[in-house]
Amino acid sequence: MNQIFSLRRWRSDILELLGSMRFAVSLLMFVCVASLIGTVLQQDQAPSAYIDQFGPFWFALFDKFSIWHIYNSWWFLLIMTFLVVSTGICLFRNSPKMVRDARSFREYIRESSLRSFHHRLECASDVAPAENQRRVQQWLSGQGYRYKVRQDGENVLIAAKKGSVNRLGYIFAHAAIVIICIGGLLDSQLPIRLQVWLGKVP
Repeated sequence: MNQIFSLRRWRSDILELLGSMRFAVSLLMFVCVASLIGTVLQQDQAPSAYIDQFGPFWFALFDKFSIWHIYNSWWFLLIMTFLVVSTGICLFRNSPKMVRDARSFREYIRESSLRSFHHRLECASDVAPAENQRRVQQWLSGQGYRYKVRQDGENVLIAAKKGSVNRLGYIFAHAAIVIICIGGLLDSQLPIRLQVWLGKVP
């Protein structure tokens, strides 16, 4: 029983690590640094050209990290793969919540919760409630707000919001990272290497 619990906890910790924003940002920083090296250093040249440029010692050291063809090096492809997995997990876990928040007006919030808000304003009006409601709705529409009205006996709650579409930026940005990384993996030598490892002739 303890082994099963330990295994589940281990899996949960791994998923939590892969799905954490810090892990994804760290991987993205490694990709940026590697891409900078690949941009500055001319790739796929003859070994003699690099020996003349850096000398035998530094050539042997840098060759261990395959910086001469950095975009096809095993560690760069591994980082890209982990970045796809990490960003995909973040996208899978947070997208439904983002969509729900974008669509929700939270019109069922309690009055006590509203009074506990730090930014609030309470005022009295001599105008009839129906006229007040009409004026508020007219003003909200003029300011570009979307609103929802909830009638609770004699009380009327108007929940309004705008800019909900901005939450979709999180989804689109993460989806773009996943698509770009997958495109980079497919454009590398990874498909050919997989065919070789599987015993297929590319």
